[in-house]
Amino acid sequence: AVRLYYFLSAYKDIVEYWKSNTENFPDVAMGYNQYGLGLVNYGNSGTGFDIWVRGVQERPHDFRLNYNLANFLVTFRQFDKVAPFLKKAEESIEPKQNPQFWKENLQKMRQACAENGVLID
Repeated sequence: AVRLYYFLSAYKDIVEYWKSNTENFPDVAMGYNQYGLGLVNYGNSGTGFDIWVRGVQERPHDFRLNYNLANFLVTFRQFDKVAPFLKKAEESIEPKQNPQFWKENLQKMRQACAENGVLID
């Protein structure tokens, strides 16, 4: 951690750091997750979505990536595209990472889909 702290100044911002992480370690889901979040926070939502999709292509069972994709699609009212990501997120909940909180959030997404005419079985 100490060595990384001194090297971080090599990146112009945290988004560039995570971008580099995805390029150097393409099979590590955390890089895609954080890179996508950084892009969304900077207002580049579409590109963040693309990064998460790329991450799911590398790590199809990662909870964070599937959760963020499902949440993104619900937020942008693309209810008909939510099901595969929502289901995969539900299957991939990490039992030691506050699973009840995540289950409740996933249930809210299911409810939003149902209220908009998309039932996810």
